[in-house]
Amino acid sequence: MAGSGTTTPGPSAEAHRRRLLGAVLQVVATKGYADTTIGDVVARAMVSRRTFYECFADKEECFVTAYEGASEAVLRRIDEAVDPRDDWVRRLETGVGVYLAAVAADPSVITVFVVEIVRAGPRALAARRRAYRRWAAVLGQVSERAAMLGEDMWQAALAAINERVLIAAERQEVSGDAVRADVMDVLLSLLTAPGRDPAP
Repeated sequence: MAGSGTTTPGPSAEAHRRRLLGAVLQVVATKGYADTTIGDVVARAMVSRRTFYECFADKEECFVTAYEGASEAVLRRIDEAVDPRDDWVRRLETGVGVYLAAVAADPSVITVFVVEIVRAGPRALAARRRAYRRWAAVLGQVSERAAMLGEDMWQAALAAINERVLIAAERQEVSGDAVRADVMDVLLSLLTAPGRDPAP
């Protein structure tokens, strides 16, 4: 009521933080990490510079935090979608489907995951390796053989998959059957190579 001395609460600090994290991914996907400025990010998020620095020390911290959050969100969706009662191939297909659906919903995600993360400095590269280890851990739950594969092999496989998905995103073909089949081929070739017998 006017004149009562009460005010409507503004957005919470957590809401500001979420807006900044979403904004930095959008701007980096459009402009590239090197050309993205804090001014760009706060303008997209519609917050002040002061608010930015209350949430993050610098552009790199904001971007790395956003990258880690986006990666973890996709992994959570995979965890929720995969039915442990399915056979290992079906579980793999489900996980691939969730990943491709996330990219199809926002193709800028794959640009950030594959291209810009390697341009953002040492903290970003360290975050990328941590994320790849998390992806490997999720994929390792598919079968005993998957769990036994070394980190280097999963790193190589994930790099190949992400590059294929990036090509598909650039062509607006992420939702097509071809990219899904190619990703499955990479994973199945890795898991069923001679001498490897994935357990159920």
